[in-house]
Amino acid sequence: MDRKQKIVTTVLWSVLVVAMLGVIGTGLSARFRAEPLPVLFDGPSFSLTDQDGKAFGSRDLRGRVWVADFVFTTCPGACPKMTMRMSGLQKAISDRDVHFVSFTVDPERDTPPVLKEYAKNYDADPARWHFLTGEKSALFDTAAGMKLTAAPAGTFGPDIVHAEKFLLLDGLGRVRGAYDSKDEQEMKQLAADAAALADRQAGRLF
Repeated sequence: MDRKQKIVTTVLWSVLVVAMLGVIGTGLSARFRAEPLPVLFDGPSFSLTDQDGKAFGSRDLRGRVWVADFVFTTCPGACPKMTMRMSGLQKAISDRDVHFVSFTVDPERDTPPVLKEYAKNYDADPARWHFLTGEKSALFDTAAGMKLTAAPAGTFGPDIVHAEKFLLLDGLGRVRGAYDSKDEQEMKQLAADAAALADRQAGRLF
């Protein structure tokens, strides 16, 4: 390699290094400049049963950032897509302090064993992803407390009705964001917001 080629190569490497440092710096500064998410409203208290048949409620989520949705296992339309999205979030967010909670809106059929099998089909980590069932009134009251539409079959028509949104809640049970499960960009934003909220809550974000 002659002197001219060495100079060109050195310049190109210098430009590449500067560009890489710029990307890293931008990412770090954005992380440290991130504004706290607003508090939209206080989420409801609830006491239900998880896929292992154990009592599980809002108290068990104290101190943890979590993502919530409402689905049911025999749903032929939106629910499989929503649960796949939740599975993607579980993989995308490595922080073990971020949990995921899927409430059924069909508790008569979605017993703990049914939910446990459903969870396995989506590679749900039982330490982080909780599938909840219980009394029908308690589940629909929880949805109402989260300001999400949910109604049993026969209320508005022959089918079970439920919102297709994900909610992000903080360690105090406050709702900090609502995201359309059908929107790819909003799902990416949810992953970023959940990670940032967990960092801020743990004191890792200033």
